[in-house]
Amino acid sequence: MADYIDDHCPKLKSFCQANDKTPIWDGEIHIYRSKDHKVANFMARVPLQIKGTTNTNDDFYRIEREYLEAYHGDGGCVFFMIQEDKGSYKPQRILYAMLSMEDVNAKLQRNTQTIKIGLKEVPADPLDFQEELVKFANQRRGGPIENPAPKEIAALVKRFRDIEQHLDEVSDRGVKIELRSFLDTIKSLKNDGTVGWRDTFVYLSRKVLELTLQHINGYDALDLELELANYLYKQRLYHLTEDYYLHALAVCRERAESSIVYKQHVAGILSNLAGLHMNNNQFEEAESELYDALATYNKLTEDNPGAYLISIAMTQNNLAIIHKRINKYEDAETEYKVALVTFMEQVKANPEIYLPYVAGTLNNLAVLHRSLNQFDAAEDEHKKALGTYLNLAKENPNAYLPYVITTLNNLAVLHNNLNNHKTAENEYKTALIIQRILAKGNPDAYLPDVAMTLNNLGNLHSSINQYSTAEDEYKEALDIYRKLANANPDAYLRDVAVTLNHLGLVHWNSNQFRNADDEYKEALTIIRKLAEENYEAHMADLAEILNNCGILHKHSNQPSTAEVEYKEALDIRRKLAKVNPDVYLEAVADTLYNLALLIMKDKQRIGEAKKACQEALNIFNAMAKNVPQRFNRKVDKARRLLDELDLNELLDIIGKL
Repeated sequence: MADYIDDHCPKLKSFCQANDKTPIWDGEIHIYRSKDHKVANFMARVPLQIKGTTNTNDDFYRIEREYLEAYHGDGGCVFFMIQEDKGSYKPQRILYAMLSMEDVNAKLQRNTQTIKIGLKEVPADPLDFQEELVKFANQRRGGPIENPAPKEIAALVKRFRDIEQHLDEVSDRGVKIELRSFLDTIKSLKNDGTVGWRDTFVYLSRKVLELTLQHINGYDALDLELELANYLYKQRLYHLTEDYYLHALAVCRERAESSIVYKQHVAGILSNLAGLHMNNNQFEEAESELYDALATYNKLTEDNPGAYLISIAMTQNNLAIIHKRINKYEDAETEYKVALVTFMEQVKANPEIYLPYVAGTLNNLAVLHRSLNQFDAAEDEHKKALGTYLNLAKENPNAYLPYVITTLNNLAVLHNNLNNHKTAENEYKTALIIQRILAKGNPDAYLPDVAMTLNNLGNLHSSINQYSTAEDEYKEALDIYRKLANANPDAYLRDVAVTLNHLGLVHWNSNQFRNADDEYKEALTIIRKLAEENYEAHMADLAEILNNCGILHKHSNQPSTAEVEYKEALDIRRKLAKVNPDVYLEAVADTLYNLALLIMKDKQRIGEAKKACQEALNIFNAMAKNVPQRFNRKVDKARRLLDELDLNELLDIIGKL
C-alpha cells in the first residue's frame, strides 16, 4: 500500500506505524501542494487504517463499532484492506473506502457490534486516487471550513512569539532549528480560508507546543495550551483537544486554591470537556463534568453573585439536554426552566445576544413537554420560540431561517397529533416554501429536508383522505430520496423504503391495489435487506410494512398470507413495546385489531378474535385517559368490533341449539 502511494502519488506521503502498536490508527497520509514535501507546502492530513485478509473474494469488511466511532471523532478516514494470497501472503488486491463523517454517522445508526464497510479496488492509475484523496480531504469535515477565528489565531501567534525568546534554552541544536522553522512558518502563513490553511496551522501549533514542553524546562505553557485547546474545540477537532484540556485542568486545579482566575478556567474546561463527551455520546462523563462545572460556578458566585448567572444557565441547559437523552425528564424540565428564567432576565439588557438562547430553550422545553403529553404547554412554547426566530430572521435570514423551519415542523407534528390538520398543513407548507428556496442555493444541505417535509405533508393529507394530494407529495419525495440513495445508500435507502410504504398505503386507499402491492414488495425487500445487517434499527419499519402488507392481502382475499404478515408484525411490535411502551403499545393494539378483523369470519376462531380485540381495546382505553382527542375514535372502533364479535358468538351458540 505504501509503495502504491509513495512511489506513484507525488503529492502524497504515507506514514505507517511499525508493528501496528497504535490502538486505532495505523498511520496517516500527508497531502502537499506539490511534490516538494516541505512543511510550508503541507496541505492536510488524513488518518489511515489498514486491515489484512486472506479472503480474496469479498468486497467488504466487517469492522468493530468502536473503530467507526473513532473515525467519526477524527472527521473520517481512509480505510484499506489488503487481500493476500493464503499460501505466499503476497498482496493480491488492495481495496479501500474513503469514509467521511456523514458516511460513518449513517453506518453508526445500525446498533450491531460489527458493521459492514463496502470497498472498491484502488484505481489502476494512482493519480486518480491522489485526486480523489485531495477532494476527500477538502470535504471530510463536512464542507467549507468556517473562518479560523482571526482574533484567536492572533493570540496564539503572540504566544508562539514569546517562545522565540526562550529558544536559547533549547540544548539540542536540531530541535532548536526545527522549532525556529515551525515558528517562522506560522508567522508567514496566510489565511486563505481553505482546509489546507487550517490543517497546516493546527499541525504546526501542536508540534511547537510538543517540542516546547519537551525541551524548554520550566516554561509555563498553560495559557498557550488552553488557547490552542479552545481553538481546536471551536473548530470541532475534538479528538485533538481532550488531552490538552485534561492536562490544563490538572494544572488549573492545583492553582485554583489561590486564584479566582484558575477557578474560572476549571469551570470552563469542564464545560468544554462535557461538550466533547456529549458529541461522542459519552453521557455519563459529560453529566459528571457539568455537575462539577456547576458546583464550581456556584462557588464563584459566593464572592460575585451576578457575574456567573449566564454560565450557570448555560450549564443547566446542557445538563437538561443530557437528561432528556437519558430519560431523566423531571430533571431536564427543572433545568430548562431555571435556564429560561435567567436568559429572559438578560434579554432586558441585551436582547440581540440572549433572544436566541431564549428561543432555543423554549423549543427544547416544548419538545420535552410533547414527550410527556403536555400538549398545551408544548404548543405555547413552540409558538413563542417561532415568534422569536421570525423576528431574528428578519435581521439575519441566513442564520435563523433554519431555526424557523425546525420550529414550524415541530408545531406541525404537534398539531397533526392533536388532529388540528389545517393548522399543521399551513405550518408544513410554510416550512416547505422556505426549504425549497434554500435548496436552490444549497441542494446538498436542504434537499433531504424538502423530501422530509413532503413526506410529512403526504402523511397529513393521507390521514384526512386527500389521497391524490398525498400521492403527488410522496412521489416527489420518493424521487428525491432515490437520487440521494444512489449517491449514499447507507444514509437514504431506509427513506426510500419508508416513502414506498406510505405511497403503497395511499394506493391501497385509492383502490390501486397492483401499485400498492408493487410498492410494499419493494419496501419490504429493502427493509429486510437493511435488517440483515442491523435488525434492531429496522424492526419498527419492518413491522409497519408487514402490517400494511397484511391489510392489502386481507382485502385481496389472501387471508393466510395476511395472517402470517400480521403475526410477524405483532411479534416485532410486542418486543419493541417491552422496551418502549409509550411509543409502541399503540402499534401493538393496531395490529391486534387488524388480526381480530381478519380471523373473525372463521366461526371456529371467534374466541381468538375476541381475545385480540379485547387486548387492543384495553390499550386504547388506557391511552385515551391521557390523550382523549387522539384515542377516543380508536376506542369506539374497537368497542364496536367487540360488540359485533359478542353478537356473532351468541348467534353461533343459538344456531347450535
